[in-house]
Amino acid sequence: MYPWDNVITQFWFLPTLFLLFLIAPILKYSNNSIVDACCLIVGVLVHCYSLFSDIKIFNITGVLFYMVYFILGYMIAKYKAVLQRFVYYNCQTLIIIAVLNTAYLILESNDAIKFLLSLVNSYFVMLTAIFYVNKEYKFLDFCNGYYYHIYLLSWLPLKIVIILGYKILHINSEFLYLIEFIAGVFIPLKLKAVTNLLLRK
Repeated sequence: MYPWDNVITQFWFLPTLFLLFLIAPILKYSNNSIVDACCLIVGVLVHCYSLFSDIKIFNITGVLFYMVYFILGYMIAKYKAVLQRFVYYNCQTLIIIAVLNTAYLILESNDAIKFLLSLVNSYFVMLTAIFYVNKEYKFLDFCNGYYYHIYLLSWLPLKIVIILGYKILHINSEFLYLIEFIAGVFIPLKLKAVTNLLLRK
């Protein structure tokens, strides 16, 4: 009931996602772009003005905070064909995104600025995904069908790497980020492979 007071706080996102998915039917079965726009505007206002910011039960505060990103992701999927006309992958775009992120690290910013920057970086992720598909790259194909397993099971290997690397071995943090990334992706994949094998037997 209180995800941030749970034994494994890293699973706070499970009840949060569950509650967010309860609003998905509104988005899915709405054939009206005005309803979609209203949902998005409400999400932006709740997010930027931190409305209902102290409701800990079921992480309602977190649900409302992240709702705008959930709605936005749904809108991107729903209107993908239209949005792809405005997606341009070039050096100038990457430079602008890098400059904006650098400015964010240097300058003080409020919630609205953070939200705008998160939109910019979401655009960058979409650019990268489209670029990957258009170029017909295959080097990430080993992850196909396992994204949720990586998302769900990465916390344990990450914790182990952090404890061993930071606390015991005192490994350089930049190098440790690489180890964390590798462990967070490949250990869940191996765990899933072992689970599949056990289920088959």
